[in-house]
Amino acid sequence: MAFQNVSELPKNQQSSSVQQKRSMQFMWILFISLAVINVTSALDEDVENDQTKRTATCTGKADIVFLVDSSGSVGQTNFNKTLQFIKDVVNKFSIGSNDVRIGVDTFSTSFRREFTLGRYSSKWSINSALDRIRYRAGGTDTASALSNMTSGSFSRSSGHRTGVRKVAVVITDGKSNSYSQTAAAARQARSAGIYLVAIGIGSGINVTELNAIASTRRNVFTTPSFSALSGLQGLLRTRLCPVMTPKPAACTGKADIVFLVDSSGSVGQTNFNKTLQFIKDVVNKFSIGSNAVRIGVDTFSSSFRREFTLSRYSSKWSINYALDRISYRGGNTVTASALSNMTSGSFSRSAGHRTGVRKIAVVITDGKSSSYSQTAAAARRARSAGIYLVAIGIGSGINVTELNAIASTRRNVFTTPSFSALSGLQGLLRTRLCPVMTPKPAVSCTGRRADVMFLLDSSGSVGELNFNKTLQLVRDVVSHFSIGSNAMKVGVDTFATGFRQEILLRSSSSASSFARNVNKIKYDGGSTYTGLGLTGMTTVSFSTEAGHRTGVPKVGIVVTDGQSSSSSNTVAAAKKAKSAGIYLLVVGVGSSVTTSELNSIATYPYSQNVFNAKSYTSMNSLHGVLAARGCARGSRYGKRLAAEEEIPEEHLE
Repeated sequence: MAFQNVSELPKNQQSSSVQQKRSMQFMWILFISLAVINVTSALDEDVENDQTKRTATCTGKADIVFLVDSSGSVGQTNFNKTLQFIKDVVNKFSIGSNDVRIGVDTFSTSFRREFTLGRYSSKWSINSALDRIRYRAGGTDTASALSNMTSGSFSRSSGHRTGVRKVAVVITDGKSNSYSQTAAAARQARSAGIYLVAIGIGSGINVTELNAIASTRRNVFTTPSFSALSGLQGLLRTRLCPVMTPKPAACTGKADIVFLVDSSGSVGQTNFNKTLQFIKDVVNKFSIGSNAVRIGVDTFSSSFRREFTLSRYSSKWSINYALDRISYRGGNTVTASALSNMTSGSFSRSAGHRTGVRKIAVVITDGKSSSYSQTAAAARRARSAGIYLVAIGIGSGINVTELNAIASTRRNVFTTPSFSALSGLQGLLRTRLCPVMTPKPAVSCTGRRADVMFLLDSSGSVGELNFNKTLQLVRDVVSHFSIGSNAMKVGVDTFATGFRQEILLRSSSSASSFARNVNKIKYDGGSTYTGLGLTGMTTVSFSTEAGHRTGVPKVGIVVTDGQSSSSSNTVAAAKKAKSAGIYLLVVGVGSSVTTSELNSIATYPYSQNVFNAKSYTSMNSLHGVLAARGCARGSRYGKRLAAEEEIPEEHLE
């Protein structure tokens, strides 16, 4: 159909045709406009949804203090950029009395609390306050700043809310005046329950120091310049949002918990009362009862006193009432004797300990003990008896090395600058103990592969009866393993004056065949040539001819009751064993073993790989933890685990 020119139509038809044409044009414009609007609306909705997913405001509560470097190396311009960065971060949170609270401290040669957590309750008021902060210049006294922040910025008077997570963001452009003091102040802050994030700016920072400040290395952020600070906003928000989740519900599960409390002369009546109040606060965080948590309390100074046993009280109010009746005594700090008395009596059946329930001891002290060596030995015996030890040190008179020697792991050591600051540890202690209270699953090596060799002391000091108890330990450890060519393989060597291969790795094709071979092992007697035994295990027993599988982890479990005939030979042989890739666990039995030699044999960290048993009878309580160590070193589905992998807590005795 051909279209005619409108001008060629009769005049009366021209008007009608123009109207029709205009009507059609309008319809086309309307159609196209609606289509564009729909497409644009859909695109806008997608963008809005995507932005909502990426920038949704953090929910939850947190008390966040920014500790800002105002030293001479920063300069006015860069200091202003730091304040702008804080504004941008604050805008990503919900601010208010029931949400996030913000405080800001600055430091250089001196410390200044610019505004407290309770001061401002809206974003605009915080931004206005940030605009009023003045740059000061001076030195970089980070240690003093951390200490002042810990003691004051998170206090109730400053606006900290009980039960709300304490978060500190340290922003600095250079290393502090004293690394050691800064690291110590950061430890005290973490012990007070403060979650620390460290941001380092520019080329003058000390990353090692930032790691010493932060609660974890994932909390360390670096940026090349103050102008690039803005790029950390999203990362910081992502790091802090999960921290702000609501507090978990009350602890569930069973545990027998004994508090061992320092009542010596350096404590004093007032501080002793603060310790008892701290215990009350901790007890209130647990479910108390015969089918839940049981609490006992012992005190010590020059002598030991069992204040009340695990079975004595079955409710929170009765425990609190009993705590009020405990008397302060004064005296010396004989921690070793207290640990020994607690181990032998406070977790006995007559005292109310329930078979199969986790044994936990919380040691609270304000000073070093009368004898470090005796205290460390008593703590080893407590751990060998299956007691999970936590150590809390208060004030400047504590010995952190001794606290580490007491606790089951360094993560179980808490320090606080004063008895008044003890309350800050309630949440941390609860968080530390809750996972321990869950029922322990049986140790399982499903999917794990490792070649495990036992190296057993068969010398004259052991005796045939105790040697047979050692063989029983081997049976009990191996009972946790899946034995086979694609699972765990186990062998046994013995040493005395000489070295003997008892069971080769290639001989352990099944659990039943291994058990039969163990029954054939005979006691020797003779001297204690531990170095010879280690050398034989390294060069012969872990050879491919003996059954070692290429690429499969090697684990050696050494059991001995005495000092070796040549300490230097033992140290050298252990070093070669570890260089050959053997992961060494050591069990020392009795009082004749020396800690230094056991440590020289074992793979670091010694606190995880050296075990002490008071006797061959009590040694058997170690079978679970030894099995767990062996399993954890094994590869999963042929893939080697990281060397720093930790043993799951629930596998520890």
